[in-house]
Amino acid sequence: MTIEGSFEKYQARMADWASDTMSSKGKRIPDLADFSKDELELFNEVFRRFAEISETIDNLDLCISFISARTPRRKDLKLDAYLNYHIAFYLQEIYILKERLKKYVTRVMRLRKKLGHVIDRDAYKKVVDAVETALSSIVQVRGDHVHDRPFTDDEMRMLGAYSFLAVHRPDDPNWARYARAEYVGVKQTWVKRLTTNKTELKKLLDLVFFFLHQEVVEGGLLVPPNNSFKPMPLRGTA
Repeated sequence: MTIEGSFEKYQARMADWASDTMSSKGKRIPDLADFSKDELELFNEVFRRFAEISETIDNLDLCISFISARTPRRKDLKLDAYLNYHIAFYLQEIYILKERLKKYVTRVMRLRKKLGHVIDRDAYKKVVDAVETALSSIVQVRGDHVHDRPFTDDEMRMLGAYSFLAVHRPDDPNWARYARAEYVGVKQTWVKRLTTNKTELKKLLDLVFFFLHQEVVEGGLLVPPNNSFKPMPLRGTA
């Protein structure tokens, strides 16, 4: 398997395995009592935690879509506040992704060790370090932490001033025009930054999940169910 596309391949494998595991219980909707303790641990550590990582990545894409969208037209909306909100959310999700990826890699290593598999601690550490290095550089904006105010660009300051006047001096339509014009320029800058980040993030995800595919899928950590069956279609979908 090549590194490129490894995240999508791992994601598809997780979907197949989780679906087969749940359908093997012979119920349309299995509950916790249908799974053994070991099955639950494997399901939670390998699938559920990956689903959370996948959700975070979806949130990042959604955030970029909001920032790339047309300029909002609400007269009482400060455009700098709107942009700041989505950028702050984006940086927060990057931080969450970093922590979830590191924890996931570590949990896989511990689970393999618990089940008697051979592990290479140095290899796992290299992957964790790669995640920390790559995503910390995104979370740090102009040297500030995600929980501090990271937006010190001159353009953002001007957008803030124009947005304030556009809202609080509605009698002068020039301020709204200035705010909208400034917003377009600042937005384009951030769309370019986030698009570059997305490209680099994809490279990191493929690297991480190329390694995890070897450890989880090819390494025998997933236990395929022996009695999976095709579940009955939901009412109205047959």
